[in-house]
Amino acid sequence: MPGVKKTFVFMPVRNSVVLERKWACWCSSCMHASAPGAGTASDLVLKDQQFVCKGCTSGLTWKETAVQRTDPAGVANARAKTLAHARDLAKQLKCKLCGQSNQPIWVAVQNRGENDPDQYWIGKAVGVPKEYGPGESGSNGRTRYGPGDMEIEVQWFHRDISGGDERRIFRRWVADEEAGDQGPEEGTKYTFNSVELRAIDVKMQPVLPLGGVPLETVAQEVRPQRSAAAAAVGHIRNILFTAHRHRAQPAEQLWEIPAGEESAILLHCC
Repeated sequence: MPGVKKTFVFMPVRNSVVLERKWACWCSSCMHASAPGAGTASDLVLKDQQFVCKGCTSGLTWKETAVQRTDPAGVANARAKTLAHARDLAKQLKCKLCGQSNQPIWVAVQNRGENDPDQYWIGKAVGVPKEYGPGESGSNGRTRYGPGDMEIEVQWFHRDISGGDERRIFRRWVADEEAGDQGPEEGTKYTFNSVELRAIDVKMQPVLPLGGVPLETVAQEVRPQRSAAAAAVGHIRNILFTAHRHRAQPAEQLWEIPAGEESAILLHCC
């Protein structure tokens, strides 16, 4: 650990996640502090994306940090658990897609090997084009498939700039000239390997556009010149302008993933 002369203090929060502090504080508030958790009265408050003990005299902050085993046995065990979790999710997803509803399902997929800083992607699974049986293998582009794997068709959603640093707001992947993104190719089906599946039925929440739902707008246009007599009548009836109603183009629907859902996904990314 860098800075061996410093005093590091840790407080466990949940599986593979701890709160870290670079210096120790022995005030009464810190000695009685407990980590935040669902259904508990925490002694910590969130301030500027970091935790602070209530009533702490030093003002030292806690930073949420992920911890993992790096020894060969620990890494192999984590990968085995992740694979088993992905295969179980794939079976559930197949049953849901083949059910009576036949509706797309929100899924989270781990990002591997792509030039993308995010650990997971969000999309809507729409079908299972192929399932590989015992002894079968194959590939689709750069994606390889082995026995027991499923090829899952998906409609991808990209992160939207309105999400800020947290990057938890998504929009449907479409062409974006300003960003230089040509969008999905027409007629192309996008798929992923089921072993990268990390969550299904993700509880995505719709985000209202800024300013609320667009309303009908009224545009006034000047009527053409008329004779003096007609203009006089127009003044009396106050009909010098004609109104045309226009419907504002609706903004692209945005979706936000709750912080708790994201944490559960990241727990299975390795």
